[in-house]
Amino acid sequence: MREAMRVVVDRPADRLLVDRAELLTGWIEPLAADAREPGLTATCGGRELAVRRCWHPEARRRPQVAGFWSMLMVQELLPAAPRGDLAIDLWWRGAHVETVCLRISPVAAHLARAHPLNLGDYRVPPLRAAPTPAPAPTLVFPGLGATGGASLNQLLRWKMLRDDRPLPVYFEANDPALWACARAGDPSIPSWIDGHACYAAADDLGAPFARVTLLREPAARLLSIFNYNTLVHPYDFPFRTVEAFLASDAAARCTQAASLLRCAGIDVDPTVAADELSAQAGEELRRHYALVGVTELFEETIFLLCQLGGYDTIGMWWKVLSAPGRPSAAGLSVEARRRLEELIAADRRLYDDARRALVELVATHAFAGPLAHYRADAAAQSELPDVYKLVECLRWRQILVDAELRAVRAARESR
Repeated sequence: MREAMRVVVDRPADRLLVDRAELLTGWIEPLAADAREPGLTATCGGRELAVRRCWHPEARRRPQVAGFWSMLMVQELLPAAPRGDLAIDLWWRGAHVETVCLRISPVAAHLARAHPLNLGDYRVPPLRAAPTPAPAPTLVFPGLGATGGASLNQLLRWKMLRDDRPLPVYFEANDPALWACARAGDPSIPSWIDGHACYAAADDLGAPFARVTLLREPAARLLSIFNYNTLVHPYDFPFRTVEAFLASDAAARCTQAASLLRCAGIDVDPTVAADELSAQAGEELRRHYALVGVTELFEETIFLLCQLGGYDTIGMWWKVLSAPGRPSAAGLSVEARRRLEELIAADRRLYDDARRALVELVATHAFAGPLAHYRADAAAQSELPDVYKLVECLRWRQILVDAELRAVRAARESR
């Protein structure tokens, strides 16, 4: 008699949907030897949902484990959950495996109705055809904090889900040991790799890859780092005022130039002159990045990224983890403003060069009407009230703490 499959959902751990778009992840065991072949499907309220296989960290201990993931768009699921209770059925090659029961929170339901996401697809003009087209590279995004990277990650993950492209779901590329285990368990070549520490993840893929990054207006970014970290990382971020943060060595380590070099494994002396630091970081960008985007030109960056990755369509982006209440530079004391300008001197050079280069690059591409259409629809999206931005940040803090707790428990069990 065939052994019954076991299904474990690890996100959302409490089975509660709080945002308009929620990641659903988990694992199934046992699976047959041919389990790499397609066979996993999902339905909800009579409609099919996109669900994909992925590598799961639990496979380190249980070889028969297979991970799965999906992205749930609450606005599409509301008709199937009139009282907030949602049932998602998982199937393996036509046989029912499990009913995953979730709840849609009142917050998520309200946001999905009052601020629905734009789930349309937009055409991206292709690059001029080469005589012999090269294979599209894996895009590697070792994102810097407070540049809009979470929004870009979410958009590209949504793209990977719909196009059924391989993706490391659990940020395993941030950890070399975990990444080596994942690559051994799933040799498929991912199309998109994201994570703050994934810089070298594609070095041994044996396939073409291209690094991309985002830079943001430096003063706004550094103040956003303070704002975000006080909400999401209060135990690791001891500064209670902007002035205290700017006066610290931590602020110097958080600059874009320092963060960019640290991603590449280069230690940075926070006292180095701005000219030297910007020159070093600029050389890193020129040598090792195929695209340097700009947050303030987000739609242009997305279109160039799509051309680089060989995507002829892309969805609409939306703000993710946009912490409310960012302080203004104008509200700082004279001394704090002076310190801020000293801190971002190298970043200012990097940013100005990157923005100038991006504008010139966009001008050489045939984006015209499609880009204008995309930008207009992006601008038409409604801004979430601060209270819901706060809820999202606090929810993310809970998710991070849950992940740390799982890691501690797993380490204890493995002793």
